Formats: sequence, C-alpha cells, structure tokens
Amino acid sequence: MLAGLTDPTSLLSAQPPLMTPADAEHVTYEYFGVRASATLLESERDLNFRMAGSKGEMLLLKVTNASEDRTVTNLQTEALHHLKRRCPNLPVPHLVAARNGSDELLLTLANGMRHVTRLMTYLPGQPARNAQMSPALRRNISRGLAELDLGLRDFEHPAAKHELLWDVSRAGRIRPLIDDLADKDVRDLAKSFLEFYEADICPRLGDLPSQVIHNDFNPNNILVAADESSLTGIIDFGDMLFAPVVCDLATAAAYQLICVPDPLPALVEFTSCFNELLPLTVDDLNVLFDIVIARLVMIVVITEWRGRLHPTNRTYILRNTPAAAMCLSYLLSLSRSKALHALRRACRL
Repeated sequence: MLAGLTDPTSLLSAQPPLMTPADAEHVTYEYFGVRASATLLESERDLNFRMAGSKGEMLLLKVTNASEDRTVTNLQTEALHHLKRRCPNLPVPHLVAARNGSDELLLTLANGMRHVTRLMTYLPGQPARNAQMSPALRRNISRGLAELDLGLRDFEHPAAKHELLWDVSRAGRIRPLIDDLADKDVRDLAKSFLEFYEADICPRLGDLPSQVIHNDFNPNNILVAADESSLTGIIDFGDMLFAPVVCDLATAAAYQLICVPDPLPALVEFTSCFNELLPLTVDDLNVLFDIVIARLVMIVVITEWRGRLHPTNRTYILRNTPAAAMCLSYLLSLSRSKALHALRRACRL
C-alpha cells in the first residue's frame, strides 16, 4: 500500500467491466430509448462502445469501472454539464439523459458487479495520436487545453480533491512500484529524480494557482479534423481532479514531447501558446520543467505495472512507454537552468 492512500491501486488494478456489444445495444434501447449497433472501443479501465443509431446519430456508451467512487464519476458528469453551459462551443461530449431523466444509471451486469453507465454524444475526428503532429497542430492543442482550463476555472465539486495515482502533484507515491521496472538505468533515474522532486518541487506546488483540471490531455483523448488543422473533440474526463493548473499543462506537454526529436523547443512553444490564453506565473514556470519529467516517470512506472496486471491489454497500456522512457532520459540530461530560462523568455517573464 502506498503512503497517503487508503487503496492507491484499486482502480487501476481492477478488471474492466464485462459487457458484450449485444448487451450494450440492449442497454442503450432499454434505458435510453435509442436503437443502435455497438462497436467496442479500446479503453484502459472502463468499457466504451461506439453506438451507431438507426437514425444516423453517433453516441458513446460508457460503462464505468465498478471500483470508481460514484462521487468521482459524478464529478466528471457535472464538469461536462458545467462546460456545456459555460463554453457551449468547446468540443466536449454532451450527456444524453435516460428514459427516467437520469444522466447516471447504476446497472448490475452479468457478473453481479454494479457499474455507473452513461450515454453521451460521440465526437467527430480522428485521435491526435494518428495525426501528423505539426507545430501548427501542437499550438492548437495547447490553446485547446487553455480554453478547457479557463472553462473549468470556477467549477467546484465535493469530489474534486479525491486521490488518484495519476496525480503528478503527488508523484512520489509511485516509488514502491519503481523496483519492478525491468530496465535498471531507467529504474535508477526514476528513483533519483523522485527523491529530488519530493524534496524540492512538491513543497512549492501548494502555493500555485489551482482548480479542477482534465489531468490526461494526451493524444488519445484529443480528436482532430481530417485535415489535421483543428481540434474536434476533447474526451475522457476520467482522471479529473483539483490540482495546480501548471500540472495540466505539464501532463499535456509530456505526451507531446515523446513524439518529437528535440523536446525542449517543443515544450517552449507549447507553453508559450498556453500562456497566451491563460497566463502563467513565474512560480509556475519555475516548476514546469520538473513536473513534465515527473509525468514521464509516472508514465513509465505506472504503465509497466499495469501491463503486468493486465497482460491481455498490455499492448494498449504500454503504447507510450518506450518513447516516454527515451524522452525521460533526454530531458534529465539537459541543463535545468537553460530550460527554465527558455520558458521564462518565451512567456516574457
């Protein structure tokens, strides 16, 4: 058990829900009144089906992992409602109410487990991971994240401060999982960095501007147009929590950097675009570089652990791990002062 969490790994170690496409079609019609054919989508801990309606509508049926606290699921539901009211043009899913008027149905599946089940709009576009990541697209992704964080700025919810293993502001709690890393060099780098991060960076995070953030703005959760020019969707709000805004930027940036040969200029540009819409403080910039590295450490450590737990889904879980390990080694070889200077200069601070 990891310090500070009652059961730190329960949600990420739990098996996903069990439901067939035929079951999904029955649920969608029985409870939501929509006739649709189901296609199972890739997912880590929940179960998602793309539902093609008989009238041409496209919907998403999301069956939440039984280990997730229902108040945390409601945090995501209410955040989507908030964004629909506050930012109607932001491309996020909209919930479809069930026949009984509820947005969240608690259904018992064949294995006896109870799962919150929701139906929502299915957004157009292709995942950004399949797009050619140009500087222009990277800038649009950065601005999209800033717009999302601005939309969530005044959002509050009782479950917003829940504990999550993917919380980069508390990255030190994954240290018990590091010993199982196969690569000794990566294992040593991760241990050494997290010691520094816990001692020097974490104590500063509590004073930074904080709010509810998406916390998983990676290329699998961003949809882009066919011509790869613009964002058409922001999906998967399952890792939302209350944390410093700069952690949202650092998390998104970490996934962008693993796709480029020269990460530092890409980080500077990504940060500069975000800063144009949502200005960062000097204190934000002083920790950003290290939070990016912390997120890369988490990607490597947590995904390797989860890959061992769920061998049948290992390929999907480890899709970012090798690139993240390479990027981690590269960033740790750079001068921290050089990186901080470049970030400050780009943001005119």
